[in-house]
Amino acid sequence: MKPIWSTIIDVIETLINYLTQLSNRIPVELFILVGSFIEEVVAPIPSPLVTTVTGSLAYTQGYIPIALCLLGLLAAIGKTIGSVIIYFIADKAEDFLMIKIGPYIGISHKQIENIGAKITGTWKDYFIFIFIRVLPFIPSLAISISAGIIKMPMKLFLIVTFIGTFFRSMIFIIFGYVSLEAFQKVSKHIEKTETVFEIIIALSILTLIFYLYIKRSKNNTSVNS
Repeated sequence: MKPIWSTIIDVIETLINYLTQLSNRIPVELFILVGSFIEEVVAPIPSPLVTTVTGSLAYTQGYIPIALCLLGLLAAIGKTIGSVIIYFIADKAEDFLMIKIGPYIGISHKQIENIGAKITGTWKDYFIFIFIRVLPFIPSLAISISAGIIKMPMKLFLIVTFIGTFFRSMIFIIFGYVSLEAFQKVSKHIEKTETVFEIIIALSILTLIFYLYIKRSKNNTSVNS
C-alpha cells in the first residue's frame, strides 16, 4: 500500500499535468480564470503555477504587456470565487468545532466572533489585508480560512481579496512573461554565437585545407623539378 504522502504527491502531479494540458486546449483567458479557481480551492497546487504559466503563454501568443492586466483581472475573479468558498467552509467548520472542542481548549465561539468584530472596515483594515493578500509567500488559502473562522465582514473580505489577488497574480504573470522573453532572447544570442563559431570553424577548416593543398602542390613541384 502506497504511503498517504505519496498518494497526495501523485494527485498534485496529476492536477499539474492536467492544467498544463488544459493550457494548450483552451484560450488563455479561460485557462487563467478556471485555473486560478482550482488553484485557490485545491491547497497543494503551488500558488504561482497557473499565473506563471499564463504569463509564458501570453508571451508566446504575442500579447502586448498592457493586455496582461486583463489576465490579472480574470485571475482575481477566479481566486476570489475560490476564496469565498473556502471562507464559508471555514465559517461553518468553526461553528461546528467550537461547540465540540471549544470547552476543552478554553476558547469559546463568542471569543472568536469578538476578534472578527474588531475588524470594522477602516482604511487601515483595508490596507493591512490587501498588503497581506499581495505578499507572494503567504498562503492564500490560510488567509481565506482565517477570515472565515473569525467571520471577517464579507464586504471587506471580497474587496481586499479581489484587489490583493489581482496584484499578487500580476507579479507572477509578469514574471512568467518576462522570464520566457529573457530566456528566448538569451537563446537567440546563443544561436547567433553558435552560428558565428560555426562560420569561424568552417573558415578555419577551409583555410587549413587550402593551406595543405598549396603546400602539397609546392612539394610536388619541387619533386618534379
